[in-house]
Order: sequence, then structure tokens, then C-alpha cells
Amino acid sequence: MAATSSRAAPSREAARQAFGLDAAEALWRTPEGRWVVVARGQSAPFVLNSQAEWDDVAEEHQVELTADADGRVRRRGRPVAPGGRAWVVPAAVRAHALT
Repeated sequence: MAATSSRAAPSREAARQAFGLDAAEALWRTPEGRWVVVARGQSAPFVLNSQAEWDDVAEEHQVELTADADGRVRRRGRPVAPGGRAWVVPAAVRAHALT
């Protein structure tokens, strides 16, 4: 019988360090428990970079998650949980989005 363990999501501070950021204001934890860096986009108002995308310096069109000006998240261009509040990047995080 194989043992399974659930790993706790890292803290905001641990995520900040993992992404190599000076401050944590541009970090947001998705409802899936994944930390992303919120940055200003060119095609979409906001780009939400996962750790792998951040490390790979992914271009905007390569990033899985984006958000509109109101913070509503899209996955590959399709709304995630339309009408749900969980998938909206808070205004305070959007205000600190990286440029």
C-alpha cells in the first residue's frame, strides 16, 4: 500500500522567496492553492504567472491564466467559474501588479 501525503501550500513569504520578489503584494493564491505573480499584460490587462512560467520567462501568449480589468480570471482565454467570486484577483493585488 502506497502512502500518500498532501503537501501544504507554501506561505506567502515562501512563495515570495521562490519567485525571487522583493515584496509579496503582487502574489495571489488561486482557489486551486497555487501562487501566481500578477503582472500587467499587453493583450490582457493582467497576466498570472505560475512558478514554472515565471522561471521560464514565458511570453504572455504562453501563460495559462490571465485576468480582465476587473480581475476575473481566464484560463487559456475562457472564463474560469463565470460569476464566481473565488476566481477574481482582488483589487489590492491588481493595484500592485508588476510592470
